[in-house]
Amino acid sequence: MKKILIIGGTRFLGPALIHELIKENVEITVFNRGNDYKSVLPKSVKRLVGDRRDVRTMGILNQDSYDLIYDLCCFNKIDAHNLLIHIKPTAHIVFLSTAAAYKKPLIYPVTEQSELGKWDSFGDYGTQKVDAENEFKAFSKKNNLKLTIFRPVYLLGKNNYFDRENYYFSRIINRDSILIPGRGNALIQFVFLEETAKAFKIVPEKQTNQIEVLNIAGDHYISVKDFVLLCADIIGEKPNLIEIDSKRYKLKEDHFYDDFYPFPNLTFIVSNEKITQKYGIKFKPLYAGLHDIYLNWKKTWKGKTKIYPLEKEMIEKIAKS
Repeated sequence: MKKILIIGGTRFLGPALIHELIKENVEITVFNRGNDYKSVLPKSVKRLVGDRRDVRTMGILNQDSYDLIYDLCCFNKIDAHNLLIHIKPTAHIVFLSTAAAYKKPLIYPVTEQSELGKWDSFGDYGTQKVDAENEFKAFSKKNNLKLTIFRPVYLLGKNNYFDRENYYFSRIINRDSILIPGRGNALIQFVFLEETAKAFKIVPEKQTNQIEVLNIAGDHYISVKDFVLLCADIIGEKPNLIEIDSKRYKLKEDHFYDDFYPFPNLTFIVSNEKITQKYGIKFKPLYAGLHDIYLNWKKTWKGKTKIYPLEKEMIEKIAKS
């Protein structure tokens, strides 16, 4: 029986991954701070409570050996180091990195061979993930163990704790204003939760290289503005869009402002050729996947829109101008 350890595992990707893994004859252990985030794990899943940033609680991981370790909540080199010094060197490690790890390119799509580095729009999020990747790579080479690094784009899916689908769906239905950075012409790309979980299961099973790095992204890309229009088309309503004059309000269109909108006016397209051709991973069409999310979301939505204070302030400024 394969023994699997998941670091994190109860918030978003974790439950979907466990749903895929448990189809096989495996023993799954989850290590986290004890938060369930309303997820219900199968009774067969073992729970270890601890904090990866508190080394006093990490020693529990060294009490067992694992065949496969999924790290779903590592954000920097220290996070990676704290894990690696407390596990036995027996496991194939799968690390959830990010497509933000790439240096801002001049040519799209970005491939796994593209240069890593600073991309100002993402702050230090991407560069810290690169540092973590390097920590895992060094451990893999030193101990002759397999390593899989996934670099996903924007992730969409059921019970998304990022305010993405809910942000647009709720505003469209309630006919609230939706702020768009600039004209919203930048092209962006998405990947859905279920297919990401399947990739996390399938790739390690098929992997022959010691270290494999893979982008995870759907086949389609769309502009920021047209994504909102696509959500509206699925709902059957017309959105109330407000384009923000970024220069006038001294905003950077290609930067994230969580209090204004989920996606900046930032072109962000990566190639999925490697994961589709080499591993046979298939991605759901954008419209179909988003439509499925909407149907599920509508069943649990409580009818309210979460309006952020700075968002409200910006809308009031625009109305007075």
